[in-house]
Amino acid sequence: MTTTIYDVEAKLVCSDSRWSTFIAQEDGSTSILYIDNTKFDKVANIETAVLLLAGDAELIAQWKRWWHEDAQNKVPHPELNLGPDRNIVLTIISKPTNQILFDAGPKLTYYCYDEERNLAVFAGSGSKFAADHWGPVRCAIRSVEEAAENDPCTGGNVKFVEFDSNINNLSEPCYDKDEILKNIMDKGMIMEINTLQNGQNKIAIPLADHPNKDMIKNMVATGQVHAGAPTGNSTPYEWTSERKDKLQQAIDTVFNF
Repeated sequence: MTTTIYDVEAKLVCSDSRWSTFIAQEDGSTSILYIDNTKFDKVANIETAVLLLAGDAELIAQWKRWWHEDAQNKVPHPELNLGPDRNIVLTIISKPTNQILFDAGPKLTYYCYDEERNLAVFAGSGSKFAADHWGPVRCAIRSVEEAAENDPCTGGNVKFVEFDSNINNLSEPCYDKDEILKNIMDKGMIMEINTLQNGQNKIAIPLADHPNKDMIKNMVATGQVHAGAPTGNSTPYEWTSERKDKLQQAIDTVFNF
């Protein structure tokens, strides 16, 4: 998910806006190719609920279109995977009740034992950095920004939705994954993993200036690599029958089926 936060106390969700993929170079090194601040958000917002998404960008595009346009008409939800290493994880949160209806994938939480409830929920490759920062400051947006300073798969503007007011800075719903690919080809940045020191995410150059830019652009154009929002978990989420049933129950709740 790169980095997402559900701030239960503030009744708010937020995420970073970086889309990335790993590139194996000819010399055996690995780089991260990424783009920030596209119109392709990781949060899908409707009147009664928000959907947080991570994983494969093509799957996320299908789910966002379905969430905004098809779900209310009882159209079955999209697939949950497109093959090895092409999965989706998602979280559905009810805005009126301020509760998670469905959650997939690993999370970190701040839990209040006195009140027996979560205060905040963190997910993605930058979740630890965000959680460590949220504890003292209790600001979700600043915590995502802190994660971006330490996690190479987190970056860009922080997108958010406030539940009570519905104030948000999301783009108009975009379902075209090519929005990511086009921007990566035109304005993408690339960072070698072995230049990351002490967790700091600092050394990156434009893809246009990279000596292997033509090879990398060809890999993107031919689908040899797929952009996404990494979850930070090396083990794919297993969509068991029980989990699928719980997902459908959450969908039925949101859309009053």
